[in-house]
Amino acid sequence: MSIDKLIDWIIFPLLKYPIFLYLVLCPPQANVCLFLVCYSLLLIFCNNLNHWYKCKGNEDWQPLNEVEGATVLITGGSDGLGRSIVLEILARYPRVKVLNIDLQKSPQSNPRLVDIECNVGDIEALDHCLDRIKACYGDQLSLIVNNAGIRAPYQDMDQQQKDTIQNIFGVNTFGPIMIMQKLIPSNRQCYVINVASTLGVLAPARLSTYAASKAALIAFHNSYSSELSTNGMTKIRTLLVLAGQLNTNMFRGFEPPRQFFAPMVNKKTLANKIIDYSARGERGELCVPFYSNFAHLLMALPILPRALVRKLSKMDSCLPQE
Repeated sequence: MSIDKLIDWIIFPLLKYPIFLYLVLCPPQANVCLFLVCYSLLLIFCNNLNHWYKCKGNEDWQPLNEVEGATVLITGGSDGLGRSIVLEILARYPRVKVLNIDLQKSPQSNPRLVDIECNVGDIEALDHCLDRIKACYGDQLSLIVNNAGIRAPYQDMDQQQKDTIQNIFGVNTFGPIMIMQKLIPSNRQCYVINVASTLGVLAPARLSTYAASKAALIAFHNSYSSELSTNGMTKIRTLLVLAGQLNTNMFRGFEPPRQFFAPMVNKKTLANKIIDYSARGERGELCVPFYSNFAHLLMALPILPRALVRKLSKMDSCLPQE
């Protein structure tokens, strides 16, 4: 059990339809019932309006199975969340081809999956790789997923090596930027997903380089999304994924604290949500688990309450020294 499940199963339904709780606990009064019904209708209307705004555009959005010759590009699709996204796409869209840029091949072959061996952090090698992809598939890319990510050892900032810092920024920040600059089409529908991290906002101790690289990706994504909106380019839509700790190999090796409030994110469940968003062409952010929605709010608090929350959550003391 976690707070996310309590919110989904109990708190949200009661907030959305408080009349049911009122009828159980209190003698019904017509004016109170009318108020609660109006409240629920207004809440539903506002939620639907927000959803409509995130999906609206100058043209109707087409899911991948309706886009002729649709091809997906993903980085780091051989393991972890990337592998789950690849499997979800292949299962859901039987005519879509997937290009996987990774240092290792996919564990299982598929005629619609093309493994492209390349280090996303090697800018020169990536540049040549993207030129080849653009020449072969440039007019077919309909979904781009910047998923690849690496971290440094859990160390204090003064122990971080220069080469390690450069490599992490290459994979987590510069690679995704180059992919977007080179491969996002200008004349066809394309959905762009950047997988960042809640750690890019919260920046816990012993993760300075990883957090900084994800923070840079978040800022770049937000600025680029604003450019698209300002220029009215609704054929290109973006999604920023802010996830907490996933059940992948990257952050294994320690027991996460306070799992009731910060539960582990299931990679298959998240992959399914990501592809649902892309099918609707829904812009914005996908934040999981629930606390990720308030990461920016926490960092905006005065230093005393912010320090208290960080201490209670143990986010700065949970990582071992590597």
